Amino acid sequence: MTITAEHKYQVLKSLAEGNKRFRDFLAIGIQKATLAKLLIELEDMQLIQRNVVSTRPYRTDYSITGNGESFLKDTEKQIKKHIELLVKDSWHMKHRYSVILFHSNMIF
Repeated sequence: MTITAEHKYQVLKSLAEGNKRFRDFLAIGIQKATLAKLLIELEDMQLIQRNVVSTRPYRTDYSITGNGESFLKDTEKQIKKHIELLVKDSWHMKHRYSVILFHSNMIF
C-alpha cells in the first residue's frame, strides 16, 4: 500500500485531538508497514514528534508539532475553498457540501 495525502491528513487530524500511540492509528485502516513509513516521513517533515517514554515497558507516543498544526489548518482551508468553488452556484451541490462537512467532522 502506498502512502497517500489522505493518510497523512488522517494521522494529523487524529493527532490534533491529542497524543497517540502506534496502535491508535491502526483504526484508520493503514497497514502496519505503511503506517511505520508514514510516521517516519511525517517526523522527517517536522509535522509530528516522536516521544519515547522511558518507563518500563517503554512506550512511544506521537504528538503534532506547531508546523503540523499550521499545515493541517492550511490543508483544511484549501479543501473547503476547493469544495466551495465546485458548489458555488448549485443548491444541490451546496446541500451535498454541507453533508460532507458534517460527516467529515464526525469522522475526524
